[in-house]
Amino acid sequence: MAVQREKSDRKVIIVGSGTDAIRLYAALRDSDHWGTISVIDPASDQLFAIPSMQPIDMIINATNDESLTEHMRSLKLHGTDIISNLSARLLFLSGNDSQQNHSSDTFRRQVLTSLQEMRDSAYLTKNKEELLKVILSISLQSLDADTGSIMLIDQKKRCLTIEMAHGLEPRVVNNVRQKIGIGISGRVARSGRPLLITGKVAATDTPIAEDRSDICSAICCPMLIGNEVIGVININSKKRRRIFDHDDISHIRSLASFTADIIKASREYERTVNASFALSVIGGIRDILNLDMPLQERLNLAMMKLVNSLQGKLCNLYWYDPSMQQFLVRASSAFDINLYNTDQVRLNDFFTGRALRTRESFIFNVTIAGSVYKKWFIAHPIIYENTLCGLLMLHVISDRTQFNKERALLEKVAVLLQAALENTSKLETTRRQSIQFGVLSEITFDLAGIHNVRQLAKTIVVNACMILEAESCVLNLYNSTMGCFETFESFSIKGEEHLKRIIELDKKISLKGLDETDAITIDDIQSSSLTDDLNYSKTAITMCLNQNNALLGSLTVYDKNSFGIYERSGFSNHDKEVFVKFAHQVTKALNRFFVLNPK
Repeated sequence: MAVQREKSDRKVIIVGSGTDAIRLYAALRDSDHWGTISVIDPASDQLFAIPSMQPIDMIINATNDESLTEHMRSLKLHGTDIISNLSARLLFLSGNDSQQNHSSDTFRRQVLTSLQEMRDSAYLTKNKEELLKVILSISLQSLDADTGSIMLIDQKKRCLTIEMAHGLEPRVVNNVRQKIGIGISGRVARSGRPLLITGKVAATDTPIAEDRSDICSAICCPMLIGNEVIGVININSKKRRRIFDHDDISHIRSLASFTADIIKASREYERTVNASFALSVIGGIRDILNLDMPLQERLNLAMMKLVNSLQGKLCNLYWYDPSMQQFLVRASSAFDINLYNTDQVRLNDFFTGRALRTRESFIFNVTIAGSVYKKWFIAHPIIYENTLCGLLMLHVISDRTQFNKERALLEKVAVLLQAALENTSKLETTRRQSIQFGVLSEITFDLAGIHNVRQLAKTIVVNACMILEAESCVLNLYNSTMGCFETFESFSIKGEEHLKRIIELDKKISLKGLDETDAITIDDIQSSSLTDDLNYSKTAITMCLNQNNALLGSLTVYDKNSFGIYERSGFSNHDKEVFVKFAHQVTKALNRFFVLNPK
């Protein structure tokens, strides 16, 4: 709760103009806890002047417009509690000062009755944090206690964490982790039975592990959903005149039961909201991926949809290039698609190593100096046929510590993108295969119409690279006198220096096909002991050109280009089939210029 000043100086502002605002004003006016009470019409300009009215102890939104509460919270008014109409009713209309002074039992009964009446309120399930804050305040008030906390069990870590506290320093609230079975709270969480403590509490028995000799009496009560303990409520008294008894335990058990119901309803509501939210986002992304637009634009729009839905700063889709062992940006919420083909952005080495090592989703954060906010990086891999193909990464700046919703949604989107990219890749592969056969038919006529052997050779190597989507091609003729292949023509899209190295490699590669009548696919040149260089070539298809049992030469293509996440980095069986047909047409075309002797 906010830091309290003297009662006569405390200020509260009620935003509202209806019956609830009037009732709250009357209840607060009759109390001696508040000095200045103001009522502001939400439709007036005074609403925007609230920041200039500081200091303010409490602002009550007595309307049904939740956006007003969110707006006032966004103002970040230091030391000001901002509560809803329901919370204010629980605090101020469930009992008054005279009832508390004259009959503690009457006040407790009225508090419990009011809570039970509001148990089924739909608004209750939407504000777990605020309601827990109010219930802890009511618990302290109705038990005449001084400090307290509500702790929940983290099932994964098997420990208790402080969800709400009064009278504890923020560093304690943020850092406390109480193991199940250790200390008072841990033992109560394990046994499921409340504990009444009278006298000094040892430091080892408290969640904060500090001296609590100021506590004269304490109650620790479990919160149960059925037979399952979900957390505990801790209530402490520092006054020697106020020692808790079994009647107090009975009362706090009732409050604990109500609190457990709130948490249960809140969790169910949260699951429903998250599921609806996820379905909405997934549906939006699916609609985007089905648009009649180029794939690149659809992926960029999908990233924009995701980053806007999760209130992030940036969302990138990376694809993995095994030849470079790097993740390169495939699409981004803030990526200029005009730069895609000229300036590929890669993932840094730290995240690349982590993705390759774990092959699982991960989350990482970096503290922003001088700020409570952190930079969060949430990533999920895209895996196809047990192969890591890509990575989906969301960048968020937030003071939150939990991103379960974001991680779950990224996982679903990754599956959706995987299916969409796979289908698109299959369609694109089918389209390119159709184009390959079409080009192959056309090039047959072109080769037959060329009457200059040098022009023919240049056309062969260039078209071989184009049809097979290869980086380099070497055409050799067989020197029967010397008994060796000689380079007749060559081509590479990677330049002259690269081509020189390919020609040297080809002297070894072309010999592998001498005793074969079919093409040979080499999927890993580096491991075949044909070269010591690990960088310039990885895959090839080679075939000897034979006509009427006479060896004419050889044709070899190197290193297939891949254009997407699901494209092979090597040549496929279909590529080999196309290459063989092309090689046969090359042999027929060359045979017109050379008189061959049988081998």
